[in-house]
Amino acid sequence: MSFLWITIPATLALAGALLGWVLHEARNGGLDDLEAPGLRAALDDDSIPELDAATGHSAPSDAAPERVRG
Repeated sequence: MSFLWITIPATLALAGALLGWVLHEARNGGLDDLEAPGLRAALDDDSIPELDAATGHSAPSDAAPERVRG
């Protein structure tokens, strides 16, 4: 029974922290738009090549490696 003296306050503290976090997000607009991030990920156009950070040019991802003549 002595474990209850630790687990009950710890559970209540965790539940209070989570409730406080949800209330904070609700007041600051963090829970207003739940659909747009999912739609953005689903409708992302992967056919546009990404730029290489070092050169600033787009590098084809499916290009065959160059052969070294020897």
